[in-house]
Amino acid sequence: MGGGEPLPHEIRERIVPGLREAAVRVWLARAGEQPLGVCVVQLGYSTFAAQPRWNVHDLAVVPEARGLGIGRRLLEAVLAAATDAGCSAVSLEVRQDNAPARHLYASLGFEAGDHPMDFWVRSLTG
Repeated sequence: MGGGEPLPHEIRERIVPGLREAAVRVWLARAGEQPLGVCVVQLGYSTFAAQPRWNVHDLAVVPEARGLGIGRRLLEAVLAAATDAGCSAVSLEVRQDNAPARHLYASLGFEAGDHPMDFWVRSLTG
């Protein structure tokens, strides 16, 4: 989860077909045909606000394009689309040791929630 390691081939082969079936939107940054970054957003609904609420599930920029503002532009596009869609909020999770990402998110107005939470997972694939 966010460790920077390449995904195994068998996982990479299932990503695009899986995204076609999921309730997600995908923003892709590229130079010509060369992918530079991607942002995958899960579309959800807040029962507290009775409005759509989106969650940034993945934000990644290829190493050679980091520091060029690509992640910022991807997130700005997501925030504009979420505003247009009437979302109450956009949320995301970030590793505590990922200082560059935390700085980017804070500069775009993201902040830690009022109540610290743990991220729990139950694997269903073994």
